Amino acid sequence: MISGVVFLGGISYAIWFLYSEIDDASKAIADASVNFALLQEKEKEFDESSKNLQKYSAEIDNLDGTFLREETFVDLLRLVEELARTSGVSFKALGAKVPTAADDKAVLSFELAGEKEPLVRFFILLDNIPYSGIVDGISWTRQGKSSDQVKVSASYLIFNYIK
Repeated sequence: MISGVVFLGGISYAIWFLYSEIDDASKAIADASVNFALLQEKEKEFDESSKNLQKYSAEIDNLDGTFLREETFVDLLRLVEELARTSGVSFKALGAKVPTAADDKAVLSFELAGEKEPLVRFFILLDNIPYSGIVDGISWTRQGKSSDQVKVSASYLIFNYIK
């Protein structure tokens, strides 16, 4: 009788142990199935994103070209110098900040000297260049008491290239 009880106890323990192992394996398989489905979904999203990047690469290149970078900053500086020559004022660059991060702004600080009309002409021409920007901070100082000569210090905040 005791051996029968021990035998039934052993079988019960073996069944319980086997059930718990099967339950643990089922949970692991269910978790793996969920993770596998998530990975398949991520793979589909990645493939779709890759296709969109290839599809819109020309537009992305155009968009990238609209923002001022170190390579295009020299062109902007030459353009502003040409505006000064065309207007008949003297131009002196005081400083520049080229954006290095996405939220940085490009700023060109400069000084102009000349008569009032050519200075106004310069700012009108500056407003029509193919860069989207705004003159941020400007100070006008008369050179001498009776002179029409004016010295202007300004900063030009550049948003992007509109060409």
